[in-house]
Amino acid sequence: MSKSSRTTRSGTASNDTVYVPKASPIADASLTLNPNGLQFTGLSNGDKRLEEGCDYTVSGDTLTLKAALLTKLVGSQAYGVNATLQAHFSRGLPWQINIVTNAQPVLSAATGTTSSFTIPTQFNGDMLSMMQSVYADGSNAGQAGWTPYQAYGTSFSADYPNSAIILPADYLNSLTDGQRVTLTFHFWSGATATYYVTKTGTTVTGTPS
Repeated sequence: MSKSSRTTRSGTASNDTVYVPKASPIADASLTLNPNGLQFTGLSNGDKRLEEGCDYTVSGDTLTLKAALLTKLVGSQAYGVNATLQAHFSRGLPWQINIVTNAQPVLSAATGTTSSFTIPTQFNGDMLSMMQSVYADGSNAGQAGWTPYQAYGTSFSADYPNSAIILPADYLNSLTDGQRVTLTFHFWSGATATYYVTKTGTTVTGTPS
């Protein structure tokens, strides 16, 4: 290993986001530290150093953010990123941890065409991760016929500024006419949402479960 690679190595954690559900009581949240041969030296919120034992605890490689700290960081719990913490190690760049307020995403009914189909979506602070696509008999629907999991950007994408999930023409035209497709959207918080899409000619209709 070169001297350069040793000096630029940084520690990480099992995730860069902690989701704090808006509708639930705020609880402690834990991440697994991956020191990468380094030593964890502390946690900060910008220029403010946080206090071990009060704001967070470390047991082995488990970093636990206390509920009281999270309560302060999320404030009025506006959806999205409320704060960004920095996990510091003995060398390298600090690992960024976003503190996010979220709730169950909500998808609404829509009608469109096979040129493009837009699903109105209240993301409520969450981020879209994956989409499963199957027909009523359980067979896979979409371009990737060998798997129910379709490719982000090719078969679906999130349009956060316009509060929508987009299904592009290539995906829509791959669907069997007149057969309802069940879509299961997976979000980074662990939430899922089910949605039904049917293509009839060039018309596409969609309804939430």
